[in-house]
Amino acid sequence: MNEKLFWRLIGEAVASPNPYTTLEKSLEPMQLEELLEFIQIYSRCEEALFTPAHLTAAFLLHEGTLDDEDFGVYTEGVVGATNAAYLDVKEDPDKLLDYSIYKTVLNLDSHPFASAPVAVGKRKFGAQWRDESKKERWKVLPTDYDRIELGGKKGVDIITPDLAKRLVPRLYEIYGSRCDW
Repeated sequence: MNEKLFWRLIGEAVASPNPYTTLEKSLEPMQLEELLEFIQIYSRCEEALFTPAHLTAAFLLHEGTLDDEDFGVYTEGVVGATNAAYLDVKEDPDKLLDYSIYKTVLNLDSHPFASAPVAVGKRKFGAQWRDESKKERWKVLPTDYDRIELGGKKGVDIITPDLAKRLVPRLYEIYGSRCDW
């Protein structure tokens, strides 16, 4: 598994009428290690979104409330887009408003692409999947936004109206007034 194949599979899934089913079918022929590599690439893409700007964007989209699960939904939604959309939004979270994933990020409790390789791995490999996926080399960092620091503060404590206006002005314009600062 490499990033080019990863993004091709994500792109094909996003373009289909049934994205989750399409992704599962694409992952089905893969070997155990390839599925785990898919998860690693997915996780690295999520990790790239662990920035003050993305934390602020997620905070605004959730109207001033945010927990680790909400931030996870945000990062999964951005990764579950085309490569072009992901790269654009990764660089500037305000560009989320320019893509259809904007509504996906707002409406999902969890993103199905994150669970597709796990479902295929469990179904296809059973106990071998459980054993291998627990090994240190496949561990992924938890979606813990307290790892994001700025000015000596961590997590949502870094977010202020001034920071939001500076980092994500378009999102702030739409959602800033809905937040209880």
